[in-house]
Amino acid sequence: NSFRYHVVGLFYCLSFENSRCCATFHVLPFKLHSLCIINHILSPESHSLKLLLVVVTSIFPNTFLPLLEARTDVPTQTPWKAPIMWEGMFDGTLYDKAHLEANSSVALTVFAIAKFCHFLVSLVRYKHFMIGIPVTYYIFTDIPEDIPDFVLGPERTMKVLYVPRHARWQDISMMRMKTLSKIIDLEISYTYPYIFCLDVDSIFENRFGTEALGESVAVLHSHYYTVKQDEFTYDRNPKSKAYMKTGDYYYHAALFGDKKNNVEALWHDESHLNKYYWLHKPTKLLSPEYCWDDSFYPTIITTLNKHTRT
Repeated sequence: NSFRYHVVGLFYCLSFENSRCCATFHVLPFKLHSLCIINHILSPESHSLKLLLVVVTSIFPNTFLPLLEARTDVPTQTPWKAPIMWEGMFDGTLYDKAHLEANSSVALTVFAIAKFCHFLVSLVRYKHFMIGIPVTYYIFTDIPEDIPDFVLGPERTMKVLYVPRHARWQDISMMRMKTLSKIIDLEISYTYPYIFCLDVDSIFENRFGTEALGESVAVLHSHYYTVKQDEFTYDRNPKSKAYMKTGDYYYHAALFGDKKNNVEALWHDESHLNKYYWLHKPTKLLSPEYCWDDSFYPTIITTLNKHTRT
């Protein structure tokens, strides 16, 4: 079975089309950086865990519903004509209606390891994520007995799955993707057309709805969307498979890279995400509003309608 999935900023949005599951994986010649699309396999040469990037296909291949109006204060389209979704540019009810008619559903995967379990309370209790369509929380944790019985809203379910703990966070990230690939292959790809992989310490503060779903979705990094391109922290190490001399945007991420050359990418998952999306342009970008960090530029936060913060 094959599934193709893509990721979004701090979250990665995975989109499947069950009727077109093929059996091909494409190993890309570079490390994954940010929230890209990935899977893992064992290399027959080294028997070491490798990353596989998988391109995602959506049940809405090019569903760009009418925008309310263009904004002149921010960029709203990429050079390759992909929309950049900002507050005030879309009618969420139109997207919700389209996805309701298509019986869309979302799997939200979260890794809550060790002390990070306490963040689940804030994450789950907020009501802004994909309201109106079914959502299942997949909670991966090393201490399932510590996960409380949450009172979930309508059309919300939760599954708690055990995963072992690892000493280094880089190793946790690597095993996270291996774990995700297994659960996607065995279960999620047959049930949910979309999957979001979200950092456990994220908090929904406003609508994060179906307008965020798409064929290949990336989120602009809130720390870099106002700075010049030469200040982007791409991985400049030529020995790294995430190496980039230049790029388009700087995307937010939460993944990792392989260690083929014993070189870890500068920012691990984020470096590989940016490399991936430099070579494979996303079909939709989410504004920094979708993944805001309150520690970034506090003087201009009031101008943003934050959807999620970390």
